[in-house]
Amino acid sequence: MSEPKHTPGRLYVDGGGNIWNDAGRFVASCGGYGGGYGSGSASSRENVANAERLVLCWNAHDDLLAACEDALAFVPLASTEHANANEQGRENARQCVERLREAIAKGKP
Repeated sequence: MSEPKHTPGRLYVDGGGNIWNDAGRFVASCGGYGGGYGSGSASSRENVANAERLVLCWNAHDDLLAACEDALAFVPLASTEHANANEQGRENARQCVERLREAIAKGKP
């Protein structure tokens, strides 16, 4: 049996902390956390804020992953080919490359 794929496309949040896809299909809810009920309660506002954060991460993921992959090709060149590259500059670039590789690995299924 093949591994299920995630819902494609961008996601959106309604006023109640529910997450929907481009086609209007319900994806998830951040409702039910906290003791208050109603659209004005602190827990309701927190539910919506949580949903908005999840949607922000979802919608930015592919672009951020591509940017990391693109940057990975240029960071080593910038440090080694620059006329003023010193040991600290090379170490900074090495650390940056390591962080980019880690981020890319975390971002891919």
